[in-house]
Amino acid sequence: MEISAQTENMSDAQRQSFLSVAHGIEELNRMICAAVDTGLSIELQRSCRHHAGGGYWGDIMSPRIVKKAGEPG
Repeated sequence: MEISAQTENMSDAQRQSFLSVAHGIEELNRMICAAVDTGLSIELQRSCRHHAGGGYWGDIMSPRIVKKAGEPG
């Protein structure tokens, strides 16, 4: 689903927050690609879930090195 379709019924504050997360993920993806290019295998894992009440929540992620270049497996 396109970002614009996901944000069309949001308030301005919600839209700005969502777009900030989307841009952060784009940057994170570039950094993950750079790390992989240096010989690391990176996995993102949910470390916890943030709850704001009213049934709203978000996954908090942390990186994990799965494999370094030269390691078996």
